[in-house]
Amino acid sequence: SLFFGAILAYAVYPLYHKISSSSLKNKSVAAIVVCVLVLLILIVPAVFMIKSVVQESYTLYHFVRENVSPTFLASCQTWWCAKIQNIAHNEAVMEQIRALSIDVTSWIISKGSVFLVSIPRLMLHIFIIFFTMFYFLKDGENLVGIIGEHLQLRRGEYIYIIQRLQEILSGIIYSYLLIGLIQGALGALGFFLFGLSSPLFWGMMMGFLALIPFLGAGLVWLPAAIFMFSQGFMHDSSWLIFKSIALAAYGLFIISGADNV
Repeated sequence: SLFFGAILAYAVYPLYHKISSSSLKNKSVAAIVVCVLVLLILIVPAVFMIKSVVQESYTLYHFVRENVSPTFLASCQTWWCAKIQNIAHNEAVMEQIRALSIDVTSWIISKGSVFLVSIPRLMLHIFIIFFTMFYFLKDGENLVGIIGEHLQLRRGEYIYIIQRLQEILSGIIYSYLLIGLIQGALGALGFFLFGLSSPLFWGMMMGFLALIPFLGAGLVWLPAAIFMFSQGFMHDSSWLIFKSIALAAYGLFIISGADNV
């Protein structure tokens, strides 16, 4: 929380400097204004995203309820569907599916309970982040000077180190956010072009996941491509199969490839 507060303060320090040197001369008031602005910028999209997740989850639930049933593959005449139907009618397989559904439901309930219990701790972390951010904005320049005195470096050396840190941090923070924005925009465009539902929402999800190491936008576009591919097989549609392969290629080379560029 302390580290993230410091990073946020560094990222928005140019805005704070502009406000404190022009419209608001009081450093404390300027720091409070910037903290409130950042809080709104983070909370408003988060509320919109949570609302969209709830709506999409409800839609997905109804889709699964209507389609994943014993008659799910009744209209499918391909050999692939017939094979799945034979497997699905096996009592042992059905028992495993029922047990799996119970386990998944229990896991969702337990994770939801853990999240509800952790809300007070989450609120405390958010408070620490913005408390830290406020003082880093207000007294950041003094802190940098005090650190320089304790390091006992020559002024030229210390200024050089600070400048290099600024260059590195700016490159990491701003380009990281820019890459997430670009991947989200490319993902939304791709979902719109390939006719998938809620492109804006899924674009936001891909942009958010692009910021998380080892996850990435592939957690969204890859399942979408697999689902479209399975729909093409079940409905014996060469067009859907072609679209799914094109979506996978678009996701691999355009969406996920954007950060490499």
